[in-house]
Amino acid sequence: FDTYREEGSDFAPFKNIINEWYAKDISKKIRFTLDNKAKNGEPRNTVFPIFGYNYNEAYERIPDPDTAKIVQLIYRKYVECGSSAKVAQFLKENKIKTPRYYNALKFGYNKDKVLKMSEEKMIDWTPSSVRDIIERKEYLGYYITAQSKSQNYKNKKRKANKDCYVFENRYEPLIDKETWEIANKLLKRTRSGTIPMEENVFKGLMFCADCDGLLRFERRKDLKKGYIYRYFCTKKSCSQTNSIPVHTIQEIVKFELMELVNLILNKKEQFIEFSKLVDNKGRFIKIDTEREINKLTKRNAELDNYIQLLFEKSATGIIPTSTFEMMMDKYKKEKDIVEQEIKELTRRQSKELTAQSNEEKANFFINQLKAINENNVLSTRIIQRVIKKIYVRSRSINGSNRNKDYEISILFANCDDLIKEFKTYEEHNSNLC
Repeated sequence: FDTYREEGSDFAPFKNIINEWYAKDISKKIRFTLDNKAKNGEPRNTVFPIFGYNYNEAYERIPDPDTAKIVQLIYRKYVECGSSAKVAQFLKENKIKTPRYYNALKFGYNKDKVLKMSEEKMIDWTPSSVRDIIERKEYLGYYITAQSKSQNYKNKKRKANKDCYVFENRYEPLIDKETWEIANKLLKRTRSGTIPMEENVFKGLMFCADCDGLLRFERRKDLKKGYIYRYFCTKKSCSQTNSIPVHTIQEIVKFELMELVNLILNKKEQFIEFSKLVDNKGRFIKIDTEREINKLTKRNAELDNYIQLLFEKSATGIIPTSTFEMMMDKYKKEKDIVEQEIKELTRRQSKELTAQSNEEKANFFINQLKAINENNVLSTRIIQRVIKKIYVRSRSINGSNRNKDYEISILFANCDDLIKEFKTYEEHNSNLC
């Protein structure tokens, strides 16, 4: 329309409405198409894959021989030292290029700008860039799509999408699940530090038994002993000052783990059978209830038929009211009992399904214990893999700060209740013998 002509401007509001509708309609169609591609797991971003992968002809991710090794190195070094800052420093010192450099070199992304940068900028790894790689589930072979979306067709600012689509075992993983879980366990629980991981193998695992706060690791110089290492509670609101020397907790944990290894591995069959008999909280359950449920369900259906026939006979006057009331009361009481038994058996059946998962956990834990020996029992990988938490309570003996009693509670990362119940069960049996 011509803004200089008065008659032409009369149609301006209508044209604006149509244009607005057209833009909204196109946006809706594009969103629908992209969402369908995401649901089906079809690649949406084909500019360049995540660091460590390349594309084949169908834009499926395949490990990149150059960058996959860097990703694996980052995970390995992080599990060793537990510090993203130290990993970033290691990468810089070894002049390993950042993802930005490889995206420019291999896929031409900002090529002219990136390849003209100084070497210092090309190897400018930061703790946050290391953490970003550690957190990514894609390195387990996952394909995660539609992780963000725009707010609407006018506002293109993107926000995180909680309903993204996740496809497991889609691509060849670069990192095994165990390493990924250990690395992320360390990442979520603790901040980076300068203390080597080999000195602080219990990083993120030590907790105060009184306030449930994370115990702080301390390394301080001593004129006679060189260095003194300990874990201690720093919470001001805590009523106790729980602390424990590192060598003491090492001795306790080593003893407990080796005792557990000997117990479980020497009685593998008993441990697996025991796992089938208890629920998630270590309570004994009865196996095989499906037959009883089917029998009671059949009886419940029969009672429904009897009650219906009784109503029909009463309505047609075949039986007197007194007989109807007596029989109805009898059937209703039996029906209540049957339905209650069905509910109870259904609960028990759900516990039996839990027993199946317990058996899987028991087998998994046995395989973990097989990797433990006297030489590696206090290694970072073993401790972080097997133990979930360690609670510490310390009390002075006769008011002495040097002499203390320690109460240690170890929570295992896998089937903790089952392990403790089995130990109690075995101790009870050995006492009876």
